[in-house]
Amino acid sequence: VVVGDVSDARAYLTVDKDTVYSEFTVRIGEVLKGDNQSSLSQGGSIITERPGGRVRYSSGHIGRFSLTGWGMPQVGRQYVLFLTRNDQEADYRIVTGYELRGGRVFPLDATTSSETDFDAYINMDKASFLNRLHTAIANSSPARPQ
Repeated sequence: VVVGDVSDARAYLTVDKDTVYSEFTVRIGEVLKGDNQSSLSQGGSIITERPGGRVRYSSGHIGRFSLTGWGMPQVGRQYVLFLTRNDQEADYRIVTGYELRGGRVFPLDATTSSETDFDAYINMDKASFLNRLHTAIANSSPARPQ
């Protein structure tokens, strides 16, 4: 779990031309929870990815692909991102996230099930949200952030 600013975004078509995914470069402002395999650090950058995006084909046609309820981070904006490591690479996948804008919190994704209520934090004060998150992380695992 990191707090960071998205500095770059690019969409790609997979080698088999079957799927589109986007990669986001994130400058880390704070590591809220790391893992033992990563070298996440404040001030560093990581590449994150998410299914979907817009690609331009050789014909000039632009195709847009997305998954219902899944938002895409925007360049120049700050997010709290919940990440998981890709098995084959050193990159991370975005599980979900929250945009931090104007001192408030906005979910990246829409609620898609009754078990996950991303909307519960809409327009919450940023400081309160981060305090809740710090507390939840501290209570969930004996491992300390890297």
